[in-house]
Amino acid sequence: MFAEVGAGGGKGSGGGCGGMVVVRNIEVYALCEGCLLPFRLRCHVAYIPSGERVVGLSKIARVADLYAKRLQTPIQFVEELAQAFADALNPEPLGVAVLAESWHLQWPGVCVCVCMCVCSLFFSTNLKWSII
Repeated sequence: MFAEVGAGGGKGSGGGCGGMVVVRNIEVYALCEGCLLPFRLRCHVAYIPSGERVVGLSKIARVADLYAKRLQTPIQFVEELAQAFADALNPEPLGVAVLAESWHLQWPGVCVCVCMCVCSLFFSTNLKWSII
């Protein structure tokens, strides 16, 4: 993760009364590792800060964009993104959901339909479960 500028110790600190941090509708594009066709990802990230460790909302979008630049599958993207946030923020709990719109079936001459899938991954202290 990127350190917040101007905060003591190079870490962002959360003031206020606490609560869940939610960033919705982060739109990124990635290439499928199997066929190199593009697909669109709409990400939603939510976590509850632990130890007053909070990063700026734009940092979450930047990290999502960073992982989208690699050759990916939607499931792999969700797992890598969730693991990056879990390692950097140590939140309690963390949820990452991704809506992927594939263009495999929209390629000219193939089909006019839209293929969408939803991948979700949730972390808690002792639990890790995914809904695919």
